Amino acid sequence: MNINDILIASNGKLYNKINTKETFNKIKIDSRKIKQDDIFIAIKGDKYDGHGFINDIHNKTKLIITEKELNIKTPYILVKDTKETLKDISKYILKKYKPFIIGITGSMGKTTTRDLLYNILKEKYKVQTNEKNYNNDIGIPLTIF
Repeated sequence: MNINDILIASNGKLYNKINTKETFNKIKIDSRKIKQDDIFIAIKGDKYDGHGFINDIHNKTKLIITEKELNIKTPYILVKDTKETLKDISKYILKKYKPFIIGITGSMGKTTTRDLLYNILKEKYKVQTNEKNYNNDIGIPLTIF
C-alpha cells in the first residue's frame, strides 16, 4: 500500500506536499510508538484524544490522519471521523488483498485455539493473528494493518 491508497480509503483531503506513491511502514494510534515511516491516526478515546499528541510527534511521522486542521509542515489527511477512517482503511485493505480469514467463536477455548492454529499455519503460510484480544472496532483494524 502507498499514501494514495490511504487517501482513497479515507476519502479525506491531503494537506502539505507528499509523494502519494510513497509507501509507509505501519499505521499507529499510539503516539509513543511512532517511527519515521509510520502513519499516525489521531483517535479520540475515553481517556485521551490523539490530537493532543500531534505537536509531540509531527516531525517523527510520515503522515498524520486527523479530524482537525493543523498548522504543521508534516503532510496530513483531514477526515470527518478518524475512528471511522480506521474502519474504512481496513475495509480497503481487505477488498484490495482479499485475505483468507478464519473466525473462531464459542464460549471457551478461543484464545488457545487461535494460538494453536496460528502456530500450525505459520509453518507453511504467511499468517496474521490479532494481538492480545483486540476484537473491537479499533483492535480489528489495527490487526488488519
